[in-house]
Amino acid sequence: MNTVARPADTPARDGFRHGDPVLALTEHWRDVHARALALCRRQQQLESRIARTNGYLPSCCTEGVSGTTGREQGGTGPRYSEAKAAEEHFARETARLLEELAQTPAHSMDGVVAKLEVLLLESEVGDGPSDFPWPHLRSVLGDIRRLTGAEPSSHRDPP
Repeated sequence: MNTVARPADTPARDGFRHGDPVLALTEHWRDVHARALALCRRQQQLESRIARTNGYLPSCCTEGVSGTTGREQGGTGPRYSEAKAAEEHFARETARLLEELAQTPAHSMDGVVAKLEVLLLESEVGDGPSDFPWPHLRSVLGDIRRLTGAEPSSHRDPP
């Protein structure tokens, strides 16, 4: 499982055992977020296959694609519909967890660091990593890590 990395002399902490629910919530968000991105890539691959087979993509919505025959879609119809539905489900769950994180107070500096990491990772998908206030937030996260001795998470560090 993915957790925020700790300095070598600090044992790993479980969010519930050590009183900071943000840590467990952040780990869950990261898992769901990774799954949503993987499903999005899979759906895009299926869309590309349908477009190559048909010469066009019938519709961006599930109904437009699932309404054509498997032969017209190169046999990808049900898989596309399932991939689209799964991607939408995980995207909604990611958004729900992001909102829950915003409403959950951190009980430790590790929780604050975890929240900032999630915010910056989500910004890569949304507004883009170079827009205000993202460079400023990256700076704050770097300061907190430096002052507390926290190491970057085991995930790819936000840009």
